[in-house]
Amino acid sequence: VSAILFFNFFAAGAVYIVSRRLEHALINLALSTLALFYCGFILSYGVDLRFLEVVRHSRESFANFLRGLPVATPADQVGVLYVFYVLLVAWMCDTGAYVVGSALGKNNRIGLVASPNKSWAGLIGGLLTAVATFLGFHFVCLRFFPEAYEVAIFSKSVGLAITVTVALALCTQI
Repeated sequence: VSAILFFNFFAAGAVYIVSRRLEHALINLALSTLALFYCGFILSYGVDLRFLEVVRHSRESFANFLRGLPVATPADQVGVLYVFYVLLVAWMCDTGAYVVGSALGKNNRIGLVASPNKSWAGLIGGLLTAVATFLGFHFVCLRFFPEAYEVAIFSKSVGLAITVTVALALCTQI
C-alpha cells in the first residue's frame, strides 16, 4: 500500500511539473488513489466469495486447502460457482445490453451524462439476458455439478435466485 501511495504522489508531482497546474495534479492523485483502493476493495470480495464454503465448512478443511491438499467435499467448491455466476451474469448482461441497445435503442436514450448512449431497450435487454444466463447456468450446474450446486443458495429457491440475478444485473448496468 505504501508503494502504491508513493507512486501516486510521484505521478501527481510529475503531472504538476509538466502541466504547472496544481489542480490537475491533485485531481489525478485523487482519482488514481480512489481507483486503486476501489478496485482492490471490490476484488478482495472475489477471493472471500471463492473460499466461502471452505471456511464455513470447517477450519480443518480450510487448513488442508492452504497446505495444498485436496478439498474435502464437492460442497467446498461452491465458492467457485458463486464467483463464476457473478462474472458470467455481469458479462452477459453487458453484452445483451450492448446488442439490444445497438439494435433497438437509437431513439429511446436514458440520458445519463456518464453514459449518453445507454438506452431503455438496452437496459431491458441486459436484464433479460442476465435472467436467461442464470437459467442456463442453473441447468448446467444441476447437470454437471449437482453435489456442489445443492449447497449453493441458488438451488434452494429459483425465484430468489432470479431476484438476486436481476439486482446484480441492475448493479452492472448502473
